[in-house]
Amino acid sequence: MLYDPYAEQAARDIYAQTEASFPQDKMLLKVTPWFQGSGEISVSGVPIDGGNTFLGLQILGCTQPDGATIHREREKSTTVPATDGDDAPTQFPYHQLQDIPDVIDLTDDEEPDHGSSWLDLPEDEFVILGKPRAVLDKRYTRKNVPDTRGVPVPGDETIFSTGEPHGSGKGVGQASIHAPITLESQGFLRDMWNALLYLQSAYPATIRGVSWFTFEDGFSTSPDPRLISLEPFEIDEEVETSVANWVYIDTQTKVPRGVLVVRVHVLDQTLYLMEIQRRPPKPRAGGSEEASKPPSYKGLVFTLSHQGSFEQWLRQVLSNVRHVEGVVQKLVGHCPGFADTFKHPKSKKEQIPCEASVLNAFSKVSIGRSDLA
Repeated sequence: MLYDPYAEQAARDIYAQTEASFPQDKMLLKVTPWFQGSGEISVSGVPIDGGNTFLGLQILGCTQPDGATIHREREKSTTVPATDGDDAPTQFPYHQLQDIPDVIDLTDDEEPDHGSSWLDLPEDEFVILGKPRAVLDKRYTRKNVPDTRGVPVPGDETIFSTGEPHGSGKGVGQASIHAPITLESQGFLRDMWNALLYLQSAYPATIRGVSWFTFEDGFSTSPDPRLISLEPFEIDEEVETSVANWVYIDTQTKVPRGVLVVRVHVLDQTLYLMEIQRRPPKPRAGGSEEASKPPSYKGLVFTLSHQGSFEQWLRQVLSNVRHVEGVVQKLVGHCPGFADTFKHPKSKKEQIPCEASVLNAFSKVSIGRSDLA
């Protein structure tokens, strides 16, 4: 809202309508989208008008606007310790209420007192739908000289405010109402593809190209990647039943399992990543809604001494991976170049699902995040 003129105007219009209608008790606000372009929104509410209209009462998630990478600076404050001869600084008290009452009395007429009790009120998770906006963080530290003045001791506040602390003695505590941000998963293989596109948009100077591959389409940069279907075994091939069935993503309908193959041009290297399609989790016994954990496979990352050997090596891998039931670490020794496997860790610092997995794959060829910047 601060830097985008369209978003700023969308926010100003709401305030302007409110100010123009004051002091009326009732008003009908016209609220426009805060960014341009297509998007999705997830809401909870109730159907009305015989089911012809849906009244959204709470926003549960939405897409983020597309655009250039956002470079965000974050400041971390540190307190400078008192020097010899100074009075020891009085620490700002932090009194978070543990017993949250059933009914919270919130006010917007007064600001909370300095040093008052703190009430943390979590709401439902807010989900980012689709591909998040690429954001690069830069952190720096600012040293603060501590405030040695005393602060009041909090009392038994009966009302709470979400405003900025101002004054004291009003008996108003401070409330923090927040919704934790979660990322929507679009399926593991799609998450891997989206993570690669995200990193490309974040580091366009070093990640110069991302494309998926099939034998029919060749290399493609289409936003919707296609998979390579594994070849089922012939009836006369002597393989164990478990091996023959592993090839299928669904053994009932005999749909072959797919493999995602991606080429990445990063720095001065051409990397290839291969990921195996997972079967959807099955419900637990007893009709429980909790699903069992889907099978986990390591990813395969490799480089080639000669790019012309790509299709020949890939066909060999796609054939052999069936016999080892997806255990790709058994295949790395035959690569005409360099090959290694990588796990799929999760990180709280991820801006998008599978970002840490892609960076882990890059690390196998000695490329870290610092090398991308």
